[in-house]
Amino acid sequence: MAAAIAEVLPLDMVCLEGTIVDSRPDPIEPGTQLDVIVLPDANGTYPPDTEVRCGGTNFTLADLQSLTPIEAADPGLKAVVDGWIADYGNLPADGWLVLTQTDDRATMVRLDGGSFSVIRAEMGRNGWVWASSSGESCDVSRRLPDGMGVVTWEFDPAFPAPDASTTELHLWALEAGCTGGSEMGDRLLGPQVVETDDEVRIVFASIPLIGDQNCPGNPPTAVTVVLDQPLGDRVLLDGMLIGPLSELLPD
Repeated sequence: MAAAIAEVLPLDMVCLEGTIVDSRPDPIEPGTQLDVIVLPDANGTYPPDTEVRCGGTNFTLADLQSLTPIEAADPGLKAVVDGWIADYGNLPADGWLVLTQTDDRATMVRLDGGSFSVIRAEMGRNGWVWASSSGESCDVSRRLPDGMGVVTWEFDPAFPAPDASTTELHLWALEAGCTGGSEMGDRLLGPQVVETDDEVRIVFASIPLIGDQNCPGNPPTAVTVVLDQPLGDRVLLDGMLIGPLSELLPD
């Protein structure tokens, strides 16, 4: 980096502060074993510091237990919410909560059962400013490690629906991110399969493509999962699923 700067300015005219990192983390290699499923404890709960997401919003389970009413938060955040509602007017003005807040970013939410309205703010030169907003119904899922992309799965319609005697699951793995319509090929990671007496949890992930991609729709990848024993009455689950948002909120 110093050499690049020196091409523009003499080094004795440049003051750099902070840590310069010249290398990125090693990329995930095709064929890397997927090991991301974590089971809940005997009470069906996960550690409070579990990193999760709901739709496009990232937070921890502990954040859901420490929601701050917008009226009790930084007045600048309430001004962002009030201003957005005044401009667009398609959401109620009451019931907003601060989900996460750092020195430079904050996320405000309005929860209505499984619905999740979000307004994000950033710290600007003169205080908090609107950054983005969204709204969706979603289940809460654990977050994949950095460098992995979300892959959902569904049953392959070319095969009969599974029943109690099923020992092979025929699935479609579908990459969630934009790929320009390309197939995953060896970028597909998994599946990881964890079987218990009550559940069969399955998860895939991908090695995302680098750079901006178009989103014409992603082709499915057919995958066969062989179970250790017949499915029986066990429930098939997304391996990263925590549960519905409405069931994770404080009473």
